[in-house]
Amino acid sequence: MNEELWDFPLSENINIKTRARKMRKSVEYPIGVEFAVMGFVRTHEEFDEVIRIDNAPHQGTPGTHIHFLDKEPRKEKEVVEHNPDIKNPMQAIDYVEKYLTSRYPMLL
Repeated sequence: MNEELWDFPLSENINIKTRARKMRKSVEYPIGVEFAVMGFVRTHEEFDEVIRIDNAPHQGTPGTHIHFLDKEPRKEKEVVEHNPDIKNPMQAIDYVEKYLTSRYPMLL
């Protein structure tokens, strides 16, 4: 199935990338779309991914979840939070933008 990619720069140091792919509607993909929204910040010369929201099943559990890649891992696991309020890519983009602008205001 076709995958679509979008790029939303917030500044020269903060960027949001989104990918979405049509899927057959199911329990795992109730809106018929698999998506991931990734937030990046520039550290030195490269961009590092610091947050990712996706709706791919995680540890056997369907639903949208957030990977906080810039927080200290707990017991060598990623910091992941399930969030049933985020149901589509636009809501995920809004969440990532608010997260990046509040956590990294010095890079705007």
